[in-house]
Amino acid sequence: MVTTGINETKSENEKDVDVEQSHPDPKPTHTSAEGEPATEEELQNLFHVVDDIPIGVWLAAFVASAERFTWFGATENYLQHDRHSGIPGALGLQQATATLVMTSFMAFSYFTPLLGAIVADACLGRYRTTFVSALIVSLGALILNLTSIPAAIQHEGVAAAGLAVAMLLFSFGSGGVRAAVTPFIADQYTETVPRIKILKNGEKVVADRELTISYIYNAYYWYATSINTNVV
Repeated sequence: MVTTGINETKSENEKDVDVEQSHPDPKPTHTSAEGEPATEEELQNLFHVVDDIPIGVWLAAFVASAERFTWFGATENYLQHDRHSGIPGALGLQQATATLVMTSFMAFSYFTPLLGAIVADACLGRYRTTFVSALIVSLGALILNLTSIPAAIQHEGVAAAGLAVAMLLFSFGSGGVRAAVTPFIADQYTETVPRIKILKNGEKVVADRELTISYIYNAYYWYATSINTNVV
């Protein structure tokens, strides 16, 4: 009888050991500090947010916006009406000629981004292409302004020649900016993997690259569209 009791006690102890082995204590999970890459568990469980936007992104977007403002500066009214008409103008080319010039200008301007893309990819790179193209657009704006003042318009042919040169510079400069600046904006955000970010309220979240890039381009195209709408 004693032997049987001892065996039963051993059996119960063995069962307890088996239960403990089948349910081991959970291993502590690794938690990333702020700025460190997020783990798979954190990617699945934490809220994903837009990361901080570098200042270079907004500077590149400003250059693109300034190019749009300048490009729309060569308006049809400047060509169609003269200085003495009720509508502001300078050259007095009448509607048909003014429309033909503006249509040709716009068509050529939408072709030049192809040339700008070739220059950016094969020769100068995105930054230098954007920089040089912005200088070309600025030079065109300077020429247009200098040849559109009253003193210059009074001299026959000066305003027309200045506008022709300005339009040519606008077309090439605009093509370079539009071809290079859009991917260049995304290049300014250099994070390639999701990282841990601590909010002001202490909440731990994941700064997501895809969300950040989407936010950047949504903001940029919304602003660019508002510029086009207001100018038109």
